[in-house]
Amino acid sequence: MPVRLTTAVVADLPGGRELAFVDVSSDSRCPADVQCVWAGEAALLFEWTSPGRVTRVPLVAQPARGASTIPGGFTLRLIELRPTPRAGQAIAKSDYVATVVIEAAGRTSGALGSVSVGPSCPVQRESDPCPDRALAATLVFRDPAGVEVARALSDSAGFYAVALPPGRYTIVPFTLGGATLPRGVPREIDVPAGDWVTADVMYDSGIR
Repeated sequence: MPVRLTTAVVADLPGGRELAFVDVSSDSRCPADVQCVWAGEAALLFEWTSPGRVTRVPLVAQPARGASTIPGGFTLRLIELRPTPRAGQAIAKSDYVATVVIEAAGRTSGALGSVSVGPSCPVQRESDPCPDRALAATLVFRDPAGVEVARALSDSAGFYAVALPPGRYTIVPFTLGGATLPRGVPREIDVPAGDWVTADVMYDSGIR
């Protein structure tokens, strides 16, 4: 399953293995609010620890996907790199978040993303921002016939990931505790073969 890492987090994996997101040595990705002739890339560095061995693993994100081989016959695949650059705004290394999956053989597929709820305030002002909040919630994935295929739980940071066969699905967010609000907004996704699709899910808080 995918894991989301910052440069301050080490993922503990089965078999006494660890994965750390060590550094971003360069980031030339095109800002989201600028038109570029080249999408750009980011140079990332990970550290793979297996019993008795530590290996530094460079990975190039072009602009937010990439892969590198790691000892033991594994592939480290980058699925998402946040935040997306914006013109005139520097990204601190501590703000980078890399979502990766470690594959032993072949390529897996599924969906991942963030779950949030908003708006958080009746009025938002530039001097007093009121961003959406991360939400721990249950998501149900249904196929075109309406059959439940899988469920995913988002964590306290709003992150979820679920393995799915390729195909089209509807994400149905559960309403928490049977209450009317916040109300989840369903959405459709297409999961490609051998890849992960990013699908963020929004809950409406009802605040107006």
